[in-house]
Amino acid sequence: MKFNARVILEKSDGCYKVKPLDFSDVKLFEKLLQTNKDFYNMEISTPVNYRTYDQLRTVWKLVTVIFQSQNGRSPTEEERYALYEDLLEEYAEKRPSTLDKNKLVPVHISKADTKAGAYFIEGLMIHLSQYCDLNLSEQTEVKELLCEWEEWRGGLPDEVQNCTMEEYRERHPYSEASGKGGTLQLHHIVTKGSCEKLRNVPANWLMLTPEEHENLHAYGYGWFERNYPHLKNKIKKAFEMQGEINVTARSLYAASDKIGVKK
Repeated sequence: MKFNARVILEKSDGCYKVKPLDFSDVKLFEKLLQTNKDFYNMEISTPVNYRTYDQLRTVWKLVTVIFQSQNGRSPTEEERYALYEDLLEEYAEKRPSTLDKNKLVPVHISKADTKAGAYFIEGLMIHLSQYCDLNLSEQTEVKELLCEWEEWRGGLPDEVQNCTMEEYRERHPYSEASGKGGTLQLHHIVTKGSCEKLRNVPANWLMLTPEEHENLHAYGYGWFERNYPHLKNKIKKAFEMQGEINVTARSLYAASDKIGVKK
């Protein structure tokens, strides 16, 4: 069984201690230990070894996990592709057919641009959270994919992520921090009072469980990023946008002062 988690390492008595950072990872790790295996293999990835995000790789992994959750086994290549086509019909962006301009056909991931690819991956994440009952091994794999996905999505251009608040809620039936479903709350990274212009900007939103939302307000972003490091990009980008807006506002203020505009 393979267990994937973000960990911290502590050296004590000649041994390294592995500690998952997220509480939900702790539960999975404890279940793994209950399998009573005598030893475990561990792979450690450092930031310099992270690969460029691969949309195609993510899609095929997610399709495989969805099939496994439905059938209790790994798919053949034919079965995996058949499920992929069904999921395309359900979640992919559509474009006019080259044969019939009045007919819309799904955009295949191999031909998708960043926006279309992100839209489809988000749909697969939604499907997993709403319809799939994952075993321990599948949970750990999806957790890793979710972290990679959220980390990458945090750096996407605004036009790729653009949507209404209602659409954002619909397309995030899971916490962006832990992947948990259930009752969720929308958090503004930069508060409405600090920058009103970011109130309705998707890059400034986070969907969290009530407990995560409460902990974020109680302990701050330093604590939050240590527990959910895959969200650093998104949090950083939101505050960078606030900085850009503030610089523009100060420049306009200074310019109006020079030409004698009453403030």
